[in-house]
Amino acid sequence: MKNTEEKIVNEIVEYYNEIPCNIISIYYDGGPLFHKGADFMVPLHWHNDVEINVCVDGSLVTQMDGKRVETERDEFLIINPGSIHGNTFSKIPFIEGEPRFIGVCLRISDTVFRKALPNFDLLKFKPIWHPETERPKEIAYELSKYGYPDSQLGKYEHIHITSLVYELVYHMCKEDLVLKKDIISDAESRNVENMRRVMAYIENNFRNPIDEVSLAGKFGFTPTYFSRVFKKYTDISYKEYLTKTRLTAAKQQLLGTDRCVTDIAMDCGFSDVRGLISAFRKYEDITPIKYRKSVKNKICRKNA
Repeated sequence: MKNTEEKIVNEIVEYYNEIPCNIISIYYDGGPLFHKGADFMVPLHWHNDVEINVCVDGSLVTQMDGKRVETERDEFLIINPGSIHGNTFSKIPFIEGEPRFIGVCLRISDTVFRKALPNFDLLKFKPIWHPETERPKEIAYELSKYGYPDSQLGKYEHIHITSLVYELVYHMCKEDLVLKKDIISDAESRNVENMRRVMAYIENNFRNPIDEVSLAGKFGFTPTYFSRVFKKYTDISYKEYLTKTRLTAAKQQLLGTDRCVTDIAMDCGFSDVRGLISAFRKYEDITPIKYRKSVKNKICRKNA
């Protein structure tokens, strides 16, 4: 059973209709994920499932276990269970009012792999996969048709989708699976695990004062080494990560409650309301009040 810290950081992927795959078709449409032209689509996170991202337009850049990985059109990015990944952005010009289909994200339950491969914990997929045939790309494109919020399945169609998922898994295992020890060192594996624990602690305690030096000591790091490793695996400083975590929580309260900004600031770990306003201006180029009004107005217009 996972402890509370792990549950906070570990994204739980939900599966429906007995299909062991979560399908998300990604459109570059200037929506909330691209506020004022921002690039980032997905914040840092991790999960126990295998994730496959297929770029179909432009290129995608992802921060993964401390490395910047770029995939071009029709390349497959495979993210292994437990890998810290996110900060993904698309390297194509955004033109307002012109939605573009840029890729598909497939998250396949780790039970699919564990049933077929009893030694799966000793194995790992190489991050960039160039399929030997066109078939995996055809499968990804076929699955992308089911990756929209309003996608409806016909009778027995879940059987067809599941068969495609297993066929894709077959090609992945045949062409891209290697022993974990051959591509990742023990030290790197420990660092990733430690960063997952640190991120979990921050997610669970961001409402309280968290001193970087004390946090480093809690997890057995010297302050200097902690700062270097944290920046490597998150691509931002500890202070910036903590601020963004608090900012995300504040956004949720601004949109989900009618609480005043001062109360939200204090509840989310900011020392005062000025700290929250400063963070909004820095990362969103807007004040908290204007953010609340702007997003709620967009939701109202969409639902009208």
